[in-house]
This record gives sequence, C-alpha cells and structure tokens, in this order.
Amino acid sequence: MSTAPINTPRVSINQSAKSSCADAGLEIIPKFSLLLHRKQPVVLHGDGTPTRRYLFAGDAADAFDTILHKGQMGQIYNVGSYDEISNLTLCSKLLTYLEIPHSTQEELHKWVKHTRDRPFNDHRYAVDGTKLRQLGWEQKTSFAEGMRITVDWYKRFGEQWWGDISKVLTPFPTVEGTKVIASEEPIVDITEVCSMSLLVCHILRESPVQGNEELSFHHSEDPSDSHPKPMLTNE
Repeated sequence: MSTAPINTPRVSINQSAKSSCADAGLEIIPKFSLLLHRKQPVVLHGDGTPTRRYLFAGDAADAFDTILHKGQMGQIYNVGSYDEISNLTLCSKLLTYLEIPHSTQEELHKWVKHTRDRPFNDHRYAVDGTKLRQLGWEQKTSFAEGMRITVDWYKRFGEQWWGDISKVLTPFPTVEGTKVIASEEPIVDITEVCSMSLLVCHILRESPVQGNEELSFHHSEDPSDSHPKPMLTNE
C-alpha cells in the first residue's frame, strides 16, 4: 500500500507473476528449479489447481519503462500476459524441460509432493493489460522461452549466487528478525482419486482464457491458522 501524501502525483501498477533470474528462490519457478536441480521433489501448496499468469521479468521491466515515459498520472496500469497455467501444470512443464520422467502416477509422485495450502492463498491471478498495450507495450518473451532462460540460469548459478538457501526452499519458510526459519510441514503423495480430479482441472485450465478479464483474486481461508507468520513465498 502506498504511503505517499494524497496529493502526490502517482501511477499504480498491478503485475502478473513473473519468471526471472537472480531471485533468491522465493518465486515458484526459481524455487522449483533449484529443488529439481538438486534432484529433490517439489512441494505444491494444496492441490496444485491455483493458476497464475506468467510474464518474463525483462518484459515486466519494459512495461515499467513504457509506463514511466508514456503513462498518465493518476492512472492504474495492469502488467499481464496471456500465459495462464496452474501450479500443477507448471510442475509438468518443468519436469518435461528437464527431461525428468513423469508420465505415470508413480513417476509423478516421486517428483511432485503436496502439503497444506497456505492461508488466504489466491486461487487465481489474472489482470487485463489492455490499457498498457494501448501505450504500445507488448509481451516479447513467451512463457516457454522465459522458463527456459530462468531454469538454465538457476542450473548454472543458483547454488552459488546467495550461498546456502536450503531453508528458503522448504514449503513454508518464515522470517524471525534477520533469520530464515525452515518449515517442518508434513509432505504427502497425492492420492489416485485426487490425481484424477486434478487431471481434469489441469486439462481444462490448459485452454487459454479468452476476453478481457478484470483483476481476479479468490481467497482460500484456513480458519485453523488465525495468526499466520510472514512467509517467503509467492506460489
């Protein structure tokens, strides 16, 4: 939330999830890339059906530059892409790119685990970027290309860029002062029944979303966790 005085000229920006290099393992693509490069399974929050629209960080930077030079004061600009996929689909794409077998349930369960969903997790991020595109900005990097660049960067530099960030790679890392605390959440395989329902959702969500959707946030509340700790995650 902005703390600028009410009369201060400003432009507001809403952004899709991003794929980028040099992120300290907090975003889902860097985090899962680091785990898979370590030959460790990834852990999804909940059932893996929440969706995100992904935009490569370079395109996001171009969008900010466009808004800086062409945007109008007092306006709100959405920086978004059309590449909307579920978290479970993302896992499949990462496994495919890294040539990790996952065609059977047994193989998939070896690499994709599940834990409880985090409190207030938004089921969908989707922004309508029409206003920004009217300023001349367009997405240049496809999801596949952005993912490739990001995954390859983490394979080369991820283990040396910040030192040991193993604690950050746990499902629910928390911060106490300046220390990162690893989570100890139970991790389970998904059941066959749940797998089938997820497969249906997975297939349905592969179809591109049409039209000019407005910003969409759907909350999944966990009443058992009324005081969640700050979490280093953006899945």
